[in-house]
Amino acid sequence: MARRLAVTLLRHSLTDYNEQKRYLGWTDIPINDKGKQLLAELKDKYRYLHTDVIYSSDLTRCVTTAEILYPNVSIIKDKSLRELNFGDWEGKTYEEIKEEPLYRKWLDDLNKTIPPNGEAYLSFQSRIINSWNNIIKDALGQKRKHIIVVSHGGPIRCILSQMTSQNRSFWEWNIGYGQGYTLTAEVEWLRRGEQWNLLQEAPFMANETGCTQITK
Repeated sequence: MARRLAVTLLRHSLTDYNEQKRYLGWTDIPINDKGKQLLAELKDKYRYLHTDVIYSSDLTRCVTTAEILYPNVSIIKDKSLRELNFGDWEGKTYEEIKEEPLYRKWLDDLNKTIPPNGEAYLSFQSRIINSWNNIIKDALGQKRKHIIVVSHGGPIRCILSQMTSQNRSFWEWNIGYGQGYTLTAEVEWLRRGEQWNLLQEAPFMANETGCTQITK
């Protein structure tokens, strides 16, 4: 049987900024009590696949999420897995900045406008995909069968949009807190640079076994 690699992408759990609908990129906000309770409920109801290693954004909300879901599992912290840096808009809500002309231009076209003192979307996209490629290269070299990547909503959407052939835009990927997707592909396909061909929401019910075939 052909060797396969599975990668589960998980979003960090809930923070105060998330509840308040504030832009949260590089600001190091921890998950709150509701976030911890959410992870406990998910672990009780669903099944997270076993892993021997976790690649995580170095920000506290991701590391803590990984530690709660996978106690005693090695965590490799990777700054390049961080969310987009929103610059001066960090901690602001839509209502607080909706009248700013630059913000309105940014909403209309992420590729042509940069948040003040923040990060260009194309730079963010390049950073995330480079990190992803390095992670997959490492996983293949270590002959791993399944790895976990704990990151943020933006990076996960970016990876899914680039690495699968599903016809979904960046914002059409729904990613709950403490949740995400598992991608699976044959190792030889990955070595040839082909896209991942199996997709499943994560975590999943204990009696679930099927994956969604991604049309190639």
